[in-house]
Amino acid sequence: MANTVNKVLNVAKGEVGYLEKKSNKYLNDKTKNAGSNNYTKYGAYFGINGPDAYWCDMFVDWCMVQAYGRDVAKNLLHGFSAYTPTSAQKFKDSDQWHKTPRIGDQIFFKNSQRICHTGIVYAVTDEMVFTIEGNTSNGTAVVPNGGAVCKKSYALGNSRIAGYGRPKYDNVKVSYSVVKKNSSKNAIKWLQKKLNANCTYANEHPLAIDGIWGAKTTQALKKYWKQLGWNTSGTYAGKKTCTALKKNRKK
Repeated sequence: MANTVNKVLNVAKGEVGYLEKKSNKYLNDKTKNAGSNNYTKYGAYFGINGPDAYWCDMFVDWCMVQAYGRDVAKNLLHGFSAYTPTSAQKFKDSDQWHKTPRIGDQIFFKNSQRICHTGIVYAVTDEMVFTIEGNTSNGTAVVPNGGAVCKKSYALGNSRIAGYGRPKYDNVKVSYSVVKKNSSKNAIKWLQKKLNANCTYANEHPLAIDGIWGAKTTQALKKYWKQLGWNTSGTYAGKKTCTALKKNRKK
């Protein structure tokens, strides 16, 4: 699961420092046109933008879409919503609501009336939970309308924490668009598994699923290209090859 969770964490970490805009300009720039009118690229993606478009929940949804694609993200979150009580209730209704955090959880905060803010958990210790939140600001307090994407931290017993929604990351099918010799072990393992399943040569001479790109992996890749009738010379699995493997093409 760790590799799957890391996808959304890496997306969220890359957004830290983004500032909301005063108008519908420079939405994709982190700092240009900064203002307090709730214009963001996150809201624009979902068609909800402007002064009343409080965007902490849309930030979480957007990060999930970038990490896993729209359909998978929608399934993980049980739908998209800009209203935090609705998002929290969906996790509760699906028996995915927890009082103690894990990495990758969607954290929800409350005020005296209702759940009012959300973010993504990127680290947990015995005493603290660490988050990345949209529409907040730096500091130790819960800020539900602060105008930036920030890293935050709270004591686990903070009274403002309502609970945690836990997406079922184990249900996500991990795949890759490019795999090279210096790719991660998980990426190479994925390639080796796919070659064993779809390459006739690898069926007969199975690759060890060890995440190490050796001569046998190269040989199986070249045999797969030949099997598909491709006149390909190269040293890695590019987008075309990975797409064929995702579709389990054998000819």
